[in-house]
Amino acid sequence: MKKMLILAAVGLALLAVAAGCGLLDATSGISISLPEQSFDFSLDANQARTQLQQFLASQGPPLNQIDLTGQTEIPAQVCDGGVCVDVPRINETFEIELPAQQVDLSNEPDLRDYVAAGKVKSVYPEYIKYELDANTLNFDLPSADIYMDQHGTQTLGDSADYIARLDSIQAGSTAPGDLQFTSDGRDLMSSHIIPGLKFSMLGKAGVTVDTDQTRTIPGGQLSGRIKVKLKFTVDPI
Repeated sequence: MKKMLILAAVGLALLAVAAGCGLLDATSGISISLPEQSFDFSLDANQARTQLQQFLASQGPPLNQIDLTGQTEIPAQVCDGGVCVDVPRINETFEIELPAQQVDLSNEPDLRDYVAAGKVKSVYPEYIKYELDANTLNFDLPSADIYMDQHGTQTLGDSADYIARLDSIQAGSTAPGDLQFTSDGRDLMSSHIIPGLKFSMLGKAGVTVDTDQTRTIPGGQLSGRIKVKLKFTVDPI
């Protein structure tokens, strides 16, 4: 009996070794936790400046007389021929986007053979975090929304799924933080990863310009990386 137990233990150990870094679960398959995945991202708040100028140009006087070129603040008055007119309140929200990141996990060494054999069953997103390298924003960035879509997607559209939120970031701050999954964010993320293991990650934030609060024209950049930890379940090959 003792010999049989020893042989069974050795057999399980060999299966674990065969699975690389994976762990065998008799009921659900082999669990493989990938190394943390890191994706660079950037956000250019000057998108809001451009949209603000377009908004002003679409309005009547005196708003359409405002030229923001070289300006750091929205003027309180517009003058023409010695006659100055107060600029009415501006309260508009402009949407700025994080450029899409294309992610391909199909060639990850720990997964490659299982992908080729069609043995990948499911994935569990453990966390999404972010680190910042630079923050020259001249305003506090409100919360940003993170989306996933099919691999190759470059811009946000109706097919994108909202999976997580990045909380507000103060102007100049480079402190790291966590992204908060939506109630179904993990499930939606999993559906985009399985079966192809390729996806696009996108984001957007709304920047409000309210001259009752500040006349500063939004500007600056935010750059860093998003880090994702994923755990896969696969069937033995």
